[in-house]
Amino acid sequence: MTPKGCGDPADADPMGPAVVFRGGALGDLILTFPLLRRLARETGRGVDLVAPARHRALAALAPDCIHHWWDLDHPALAPLFAGQPSHEPAFNRLLASASTVVSFLSTPGDPLAELLSGLGLTLTPPASGHRPDRRHFHLPPRPATGEPAAAFILHGVFPGERFEPVNFRRPAPLTPAETGPPPVIIHPGSGSRTKNWSLANWLELRGRLPLPRVHWLLGPAENALAPRLSAALPPGDTLQQPANTQELTDRLASARAFLGHDSGVSHLAAALGLPCFLLFGPTDPAVWAPPYPHVHTHAAPPGFAGLTPAAVAPELLAWLADLPTAPLSPASP
Repeated sequence: MTPKGCGDPADADPMGPAVVFRGGALGDLILTFPLLRRLARETGRGVDLVAPARHRALAALAPDCIHHWWDLDHPALAPLFAGQPSHEPAFNRLLASASTVVSFLSTPGDPLAELLSGLGLTLTPPASGHRPDRRHFHLPPRPATGEPAAAFILHGVFPGERFEPVNFRRPAPLTPAETGPPPVIIHPGSGSRTKNWSLANWLELRGRLPLPRVHWLLGPAENALAPRLSAALPPGDTLQQPANTQELTDRLASARAFLGHDSGVSHLAAALGLPCFLLFGPTDPAVWAPPYPHVHTHAAPPGFAGLTPAAVAPELLAWLADLPTAPLSPASP
């Protein structure tokens, strides 16, 4: 039975739009872009993405992937997760006409799944290869296998599909280029303390690097490090604290390279084409590293307790010596 207010699924185009519900942090969202691109190619238009509005700036970096960005946290959409039509008529019409809906926020027995089945979409197990004209998937937010995360997400809807990462369009710098070589960025944080090498180690490593200047980048998750880092900044280095995803993208746009951890900022830097040197402790880089050839990882399982700057420096110095002296050309999707 069609839920009242959601339109008539009988009127839907079998190749209607694709809708993706995606929560999570910045990195989780970026890992989903290969799936978004593949759905856009199948339907002939970008995906309608339901995701946190704070990351909406990503839409401009891969415009062919996204048709419209719906705010996941908007109260008008809340009834969907109770199995009821939203308070937004345009979104109800969208679901009624959709050919594919993918949710990372629900399971097959949840009210949202029952709502979608009532709209004529066939519940389809992940990676099943079953291809009904109209279908809905409910994918786990994290890989259940050792497959790279972005490929795991893509193969949940398109099993066996050849995986290709999505290259974001790097925006032009907002200000004229500074004199001298472009800076290297160090991001000494992530969304989890267990994934972070200590700030003291990063500062000691910085002292071993023959770089004229480094931009140290702190996101909201690392604001507590700001006073300590400000007091210890080497001469010529600067501290940057972008307030949102757009400002973060602008800071990364003109950099020469990026040093960091397993983090959403690292995924954004890699997608923008920045050469990345990333330290991995408790997480597996085979699963969670950004899926790009210009990403170099140094793994220290099961954590960073025994990893010293002296152990990292030779590998990092050799990597830096092979880098271009200017930023790479802006990537294209």
